[in-house]
Amino acid sequence: MGYRGSQEWLIWGEIPSEAILHTLSFAALLALVNKAVNVGRLLRLDSIDPVSNIARIRSNLQAEPVTLTARFGAAIGRVASLFAFNPSSNPRHVAEFVAHLLQGWSIHLDPAVCTKPEVCQAFITALEFSTETGAPLPDDWENTMESAFTEGVKTAHVWMQQEAQFGRTPGGASRSRSHRKRGVNS
Repeated sequence: MGYRGSQEWLIWGEIPSEAILHTLSFAALLALVNKAVNVGRLLRLDSIDPVSNIARIRSNLQAEPVTLTARFGAAIGRVASLFAFNPSSNPRHVAEFVAHLLQGWSIHLDPAVCTKPEVCQAFITALEFSTETGAPLPDDWENTMESAFTEGVKTAHVWMQQEAQFGRTPGGASRSRSHRKRGVNS
């Protein structure tokens, strides 16, 4: 059994500066949560007990299900903007951000709802209006961001299905060790 960092909020190590896309203070995140009601409902920061481990936090988030709808698509756009994403961002980075936010915060993905065009459009609109950039936008930026958002939702959906089926997070860590003790291979 090796160290997994399952109770760490900060993990120390050397990270090359080119690998860091943006840093953000927790105060800035709290300010957005307090300013935008749907961002607060999306992230549910009040459900997170800093002394809990990841399994307990995920359990708390899953106990308060949030389904991806247009209003939460817009909230994701606001959060993405806070993390310095904008309509000119690398679409792979946007897709990864969306996927990790959805999976990490246990956002329920109802295929009948989250695939509706208005969910994606709400994300795009919020990203555009939350972003303060003077740079001209590429002609196809809306299609690019639509594809990135859709790819992020699809990826998160696959991850959550795997997690439900095998009891594992995308990183491969088991939700509980009791499965192994009972002889269930996951």
